[in-house]
Amino acid sequence: MKTSSSKFDLKKTVRSLLFISYRTAFAIGSVVAPRIATEKGFRLFGTPMRPGKSRLAPESALPPPQIRKLPLTGAEVSAYVWGDPASQPVVLLLHGWNGWGLQLAGFVPALLDQGMAVVAVDHVGHGRSDGRFSALPVFIRTTRELLAAFPATKGIVAHSLGAAATAFVLAESGRSDLRTVLLAPPKHPRVFLEQFGAMLGMSRKVVDGIQRRIEETHGVTFADVDVEAVAPRIKAPVLLIHNPADDVVPFSHGQRYAQLIGDARFEAVDGIGHYKMTGSPEIIRMAAQFLFEGVDAGGQANASAPLHLIRGSRETVSV
Repeated sequence: MKTSSSKFDLKKTVRSLLFISYRTAFAIGSVVAPRIATEKGFRLFGTPMRPGKSRLAPESALPPPQIRKLPLTGAEVSAYVWGDPASQPVVLLLHGWNGWGLQLAGFVPALLDQGMAVVAVDHVGHGRSDGRFSALPVFIRTTRELLAAFPATKGIVAHSLGAAATAFVLAESGRSDLRTVLLAPPKHPRVFLEQFGAMLGMSRKVVDGIQRRIEETHGVTFADVDVEAVAPRIKAPVLLIHNPADDVVPFSHGQRYAQLIGDARFEAVDGIGHYKMTGSPEIIRMAAQFLFEGVDAGGQANASAPLHLIRGSRETVSV
């Protein structure tokens, strides 16, 4: 009878062999068949990994959410709803690549205590939502449609690629009433593509080709979603939180958002990894406090709440 340890070792071995086969295929394909390698890389790069079923179950410590299917453009997405979005101010919780909505469920109790309704969403191709392929432009489209579906939204907490999509929608909308918390936002999707290409031994030609395929497929260029084009147009008050030692999205990316957004706070937090940001009690406390500043005692949005730039709470950060 196999033990759980031996099963884990077997799965680890299979994953290692699969990775080696992918890396070998792309290394060879980059030289002898770059067009085929580009097409396969484009599809692989756009295919998120879904979490196990246990991670998609709401924690028993939380009030049970309503689980809704929202028919958005191109796919139905799953939403986890606490409170009444029709009568309460709404906060959206938006995950990053390979994430899922309930990753941010730790934010829910504090928000409910302040009379907010909370909606966490699985992006297309993630969690319980439909779809197999996704990309930053798909995240952007979903975020845009969620704001239309929940017009009482007054706050957003978004992580990583979800934060980049949120920043784009904020800039596009010109709204100044959406207090927004961005956790480790990447300033350009190229950072993920280059990590992906390096991991699989792809040539520069193949990586560039994948970028062109993404841009052609979704009608949005990487330059369109770059922080330099997006952040200066954001009018909403924004709290940016980033770890100086983040090994997924460089710390300088969060700093650049803080430099370019007119109404921004910047908090540097040590010792909290990129993926653990979504459940950190310290970050939840900071985010909730920031969001509550924009809501008056009656639960109504207060767009005139004061906002000041903070240059890092744990250390001085030059922005």
